[in-house]
Amino acid sequence: MISDSHAGLVEAARQQFQGVAWQRCQVHLLRNLLSHTPSRHRAEVAALAKRIFQAHDSAEARTHLAAFVTRF
Repeated sequence: MISDSHAGLVEAARQQFQGVAWQRCQVHLLRNLLSHTPSRHRAEVAALAKRIFQAHDSAEARTHLAAFVTRF
């Protein structure tokens, strides 16, 4: 299941769809991330975050995430 991270929705999904995996919506995650990012860094943050989202597998995503964390 994919949704934003609204606490009530996440809890309702957990109760009603037991055992189903939940993932935060990438669009909402990126919007929230950029809303807390200084304007001078937004383009770079968006590009690096999208590389994480577009990774072909979890190992590649973790590599991109580590680079992101190191940079910021």
